Amino acid sequence: MLRPGRAGDRARLVKLMGRVWGAGAAAHLDRGWEWQHEANPWVPPGGWYGYVLERGDDLVGFISGIWSALHVYGAAHRLIWATDLMVDSAWRGGQGRRLAAALASEGPLVAGFPVARTRGIWAALGTNVRGCRVRRHTAPLDLEATLARRGWPSMLAKGASRLWARVAHRSTRRGASTSGLEVLELADVPAELDLFWSRVSTAHAAIAVRDCAFLRWRFLDCPHHDHQIHAVRRSGELAGYLVERLALSEGGPVATVVDFLTARDDQQALEALLEQAFDNWRARRVERVECCLGAACGRLGAALRKMGFSFGHERTRLAYVTANQVLARRLRERSPWYVTAADSDLDFF
Repeated sequence: MLRPGRAGDRARLVKLMGRVWGAGAAAHLDRGWEWQHEANPWVPPGGWYGYVLERGDDLVGFISGIWSALHVYGAAHRLIWATDLMVDSAWRGGQGRRLAAALASEGPLVAGFPVARTRGIWAALGTNVRGCRVRRHTAPLDLEATLARRGWPSMLAKGASRLWARVAHRSTRRGASTSGLEVLELADVPAELDLFWSRVSTAHAAIAVRDCAFLRWRFLDCPHHDHQIHAVRRSGELAGYLVERLALSEGGPVATVVDFLTARDDQQALEALLEQAFDNWRARRVERVECCLGAACGRLGAALRKMGFSFGHERTRLAYVTANQVLARRLRERSPWYVTAADSDLDFF
């Protein structure tokens, strides 16, 4: 039986997740249960728990998502980011499509980032696969240490590091273009961010909500990672923000730029945020920085290149389905969505 999920399904879904995807995925689902399904500011009243497939006393399938809102040139539309999808191996054979269809019927707009195992399911829904490529960009901060750990001789590692530094043209000083801007770390999200969001969001063809409530829930309350939020001010007025986190990878510290937003034409504010972040990462002896970014954000990509990022491989593409034909037409007419790792669950793992 296919039915809406309930809060009481939690224990059985954690058990199912363990069978399908392993203990790590099960712990992840359990840890973020209230945060995703109840504390999210955009879930329907009383919580929202996706859809489940029930066979007797067992749950054999589950699909869920993250409620949000998509702003298309300032007009807000309810959005569900499709995330968790699992079906017990003994019950597969079209059940994933049943769950996906139920999710697609829940809201006016469902979107996500297909991976190899879910592309057929998205295609069966009649989705639009946007030309919005999401790529992972990287910038080495301590290339010498990285190469030495991989077995390079000391002299070769040092020489390669110096050569890369020359090619990247990255400066360790703050440039004159960012003078007059103040960058600081935030312990909380200021209420003025709502005014900033209202001011800058209308310039984007399509962008998921990034207001004060979103930043608090998505980053400060997130049970999966510790995030740091940095703000840039010009003459005392908020001009942008950047969210980052640190993790260990292959034995060395790695920084991830999870989200950032400035006015579309404010290159200086973005560069100030990145320059301050690079100073902090070097002080913490971070070896490399990663950033997921939609190909639509051309000016942001230019700022990343200026700071020494290289364009990485394509990670995924954006797909969406909507029964609202007016919205579908508007989305087809507009340029691709503004996408960072903060969208959907790209940052969760």
